[in-house]
Amino acid sequence: MASEAPEVIVTELQPPQMVEVDAVPPLDSLAAFKEGIDALPDSLTINKGHIIFGDFNADAKEDLSALVTNQNNSKVGVIIIHASDKPDYLVFGGGLLVNGMDDLGWIDVFRSIPKGQTVAATLVDPQTGDIIGEDEENAETLEGNGIYMHVNEAGGGGILYWDGSKYNWLHIE
Repeated sequence: MASEAPEVIVTELQPPQMVEVDAVPPLDSLAAFKEGIDALPDSLTINKGHIIFGDFNADAKEDLSALVTNQNNSKVGVIIIHASDKPDYLVFGGGLLVNGMDDLGWIDVFRSIPKGQTVAATLVDPQTGDIIGEDEENAETLEGNGIYMHVNEAGGGGILYWDGSKYNWLHIE
């Protein structure tokens, strides 16, 4: 029995393009971040299988981001170590709140999204929990690389991105 093909609707927004990286970067790529890594508190352990590189704060320098575990509370977070003359890092999760979450242990996919890409949050009906679609009206064009985080089982996640003055969280389904 032949069935009709579903209608295809094309929008300007496309799924995030991922930058593929090796699961464990070569040690010499981490050497540039030695001072930043050494400045981390002993309570934070970098999960070496989840390290990505990109210009996350749009300063034309390659930064490092990784999943970290806070040994004081066993909560997982994301760290960004900026390439700079002095150790400069930020932690999201790992016991600190990001978008109402303090533990990002749900992350299965951790990738860099190229700068210049347009991304949009997923709109969800607050009454039913149904997905309405992408919030195209408030879409963002990434100034720096975005950090894409996703959970395979449930299909949700988010993008951590720089808006020119601070990092923001974009919820996606």
